[in-house]
Amino acid sequence: MSNSYQFYDDMAAQYDTLMEANAFYSNQNRLEAELIESFVAPASDDLCAVDIGCGTGEHTKLLLDKGYRVMAVDPSEAMLNIARRKLRQYGEQVSFSCCSAEHLGTLRSSGCDVLISTGSVLNHLDDWGSFFREASRVLRPSSTLIFSVDNSIGLDSFVWPFQECIQMRQLKPLARIMKDMRASLRAESLTNEWPYIINGQRWQQHLRYYSWSWICRTLQANGLKAKRYGGANVLTPLIPSMMRSASNLGNPVSPRSVLARLLALSDRLLEHPGWRIAASIGIVCEKLAGDDAKVSHAR
Repeated sequence: MSNSYQFYDDMAAQYDTLMEANAFYSNQNRLEAELIESFVAPASDDLCAVDIGCGTGEHTKLLLDKGYRVMAVDPSEAMLNIARRKLRQYGEQVSFSCCSAEHLGTLRSSGCDVLISTGSVLNHLDDWGSFFREASRVLRPSSTLIFSVDNSIGLDSFVWPFQECIQMRQLKPLARIMKDMRASLRAESLTNEWPYIINGQRWQQHLRYYSWSWICRTLQANGLKAKRYGGANVLTPLIPSMMRSASNLGNPVSPRSVLARLLALSDRLLEHPGWRIAASIGIVCEKLAGDDAKVSHAR
């Protein structure tokens, strides 16, 4: 995790520009924003929301505009400093905490009405179970959890390695790639090292993935019920230039290009029927109340 902190500290100043200019990430951001807009009701009272992995505060602002008191949490102090500047007009309606998503001890139990964790924050965590336990602990009954994850069996997971072979102009890694593919289809949990390039500097990000069956069981065990799914970047990662832009953040494919717009339209059509093979998945959950939670634990 410490490498992730440094990665985001170093890219904080240009994070918003990179995300807006990159078709791959702007598609994911759009899906997450739409889920928040659709499934988070305006605050009718003094309600509390938490944004885990808030980054520079883009989705924090959506919650603030809906009337929630928001705690914005991120392990990168550099990201939080930018979020503080961007959201200073909200005054005491927003507070900030520099800590990890697995350790939310500063939040009281059953004190939160909405919890979001977007930008595939969970893929940077080694223990997703701790995150879901903490989310269940801090959420009130019948409240909402929205999170996004990179998909372990999205189409991009199988296409990117072949792109690597093409770039290397050799087929020697093909046997390893096929072995990794079979393993990812069977495994409940796997890790990967993704290379990123930011303005010429190379980074190696340690990412963890869990199967959908594991996620469903873990949500259920913690009294959380998934009620809506959406997928971003179903087809976008199949285009080589898009794949390069996803890993080389300093050389993006603009979301305003004709190709990006056509792919974004296709992705929107496939957002719900094709979510299982999307590169990024957004999930809306409800914290079950009382007897419903007991029934869920018993299944």
